[in-house]
Amino acid sequence: MRLRVGADVARGLQVLHAQGIVHRDLKPANVLLVVEEEEQEEEEGEGEAGAAAPAAPRAKLADFGVAAVMASAAGATATLTRAGVMGTPCYLAPECFSSAAEEEVEEGAGDDDEDGPRRVGGGASPAADVYALGLVLWELLFANPGETPWQGLGQLQVVYAVAVAGERPARPGWLLPPPGGRGGGGEEKEENEEHEEAWQLVERCWSAEPRLRPRATEVAEELERMLLLLLARQQQDEEEKEEV
Repeated sequence: MRLRVGADVARGLQVLHAQGIVHRDLKPANVLLVVEEEEQEEEEGEGEAGAAAPAAPRAKLADFGVAAVMASAAGATATLTRAGVMGTPCYLAPECFSSAAEEEVEEGAGDDDEDGPRRVGGGASPAADVYALGLVLWELLFANPGETPWQGLGQLQVVYAVAVAGERPARPGWLLPPPGGRGGGGEEKEENEEHEEAWQLVERCWSAEPRLRPRATEVAEELERMLLLLLARQQQDEEEKEEV
């Protein structure tokens, strides 16, 4: 379910970005879990026979109070119709913080850097949404129950950790609960490789350089692929149990 929720959130961002909209405040509190009406009706129709499992909820994005519309001109860099630092500090990308933090980060940096000086202030963009998506995925797939990014830190401490020190949440020792009944050996190695693959995707989402982050479409496709592999493995386990 968690991979599905993550993919749904990424698909939601994909739709927004295709319309030229940046959410600017993506976080778990702004993700709603709902059961689609058609799925609910199908579940109720099959429920009499007792053959249907409860319909899985799907994720929907909510709270567009600080969303911004990008105004793009041919050959010009996209800009935002709303300015200022918006959103929840714990989920903001480094470039979204004030220029004061940038001055501290870039002090002594040369002017002849290949990509030019990095900019933190006014950095709301689709890439910043993907950064927030990475933190949401960290909570979904890696964090312990109830654990949140930068838990116990004040806002200024978060700004320093993200924009100055370049820190990111640590990777806990687990990703997804392994399917019941799985043994060790090759199967365990396969699961660990999948966990590592998901972690690498999250790391790409919260890269310090916006241009290195994947698009929301790519994140959704990767999560959906991982979900299909997980479901296939679970189906195989069930078939093996029936044979026994």
